[in-house]
Amino acid sequence: MSDKNTTTSAAPDGMPGSSSGRRFSVEKPKNMGLTMRRLWGYLQKNKFGLSTVVLFILINTSASLTGSYLLRPLINDYIIPKDVDGLFRMLGIMLIIYLAGATTAYLQSRFMIIISQKTVNEIRNDLFEKLQSLPLHFFDTNSHGELMSRFTNDVDLISESLNNSLTQIFTSIITLTGTFLLMLYISPLLTLVTLVMVPLMLFLASQVIKRSKNYFMAQQKAVGVTNGYIEEIITGIKSLKFLDMRKKQKLILKN
Repeated sequence: MSDKNTTTSAAPDGMPGSSSGRRFSVEKPKNMGLTMRRLWGYLQKNKFGLSTVVLFILINTSASLTGSYLLRPLINDYIIPKDVDGLFRMLGIMLIIYLAGATTAYLQSRFMIIISQKTVNEIRNDLFEKLQSLPLHFFDTNSHGELMSRFTNDVDLISESLNNSLTQIFTSIITLTGTFLLMLYISPLLTLVTLVMVPLMLFLASQVIKRSKNYFMAQQKAVGVTNGYIEEIITGIKSLKFLDMRKKQKLILKN
């Protein structure tokens, strides 16, 4: 039994495959939690790498927040009183902090790229092994272009999400927590005002996500249709060239 809801659409008229009853599908997980657990199962194989990435994110975020906080004493204690020696000392400290943040940000990105590529490689290997066990009926009723799209575009999308979204989630959580604590320390009243606006921001973000999800699914469906069209056109060209070559050979033999 499939664990996905599938939205299907026939290939457009005039495209190869439209007359053969092939259909292109856009699938979304029926159980998002199960899907995320399966993806996490792949990521867990790189626990050390993930722990290192989280550590780098902590250092990078802490450096960013510390550098921002030091701007106030830099202005109040050194620039306004015109304490040049103290100003240069503070600038040196801030330079070290920002360099540490930039270095860990670079290392975080490098480690995450390695982890995502290893994960995507394992997913592709499992997909290939799964294809070997499928019956011929599956390949007869599914477009080759769509299958190619699953192996290339869809898996590349997972890789891109791991590279960007996963680190952004960790960074956002740590940044929000650190910023909230820093705001409480500086001004509890302004912190309360900000918290009042959070539900409105979350509501607006949820509306944007709902609208963009439909456009994203339509985009993925269009990619599958396009890949199917290109693959079958190229296959047809090869067949036509073969038939044309056979026809020329027959004419040569007759002459």
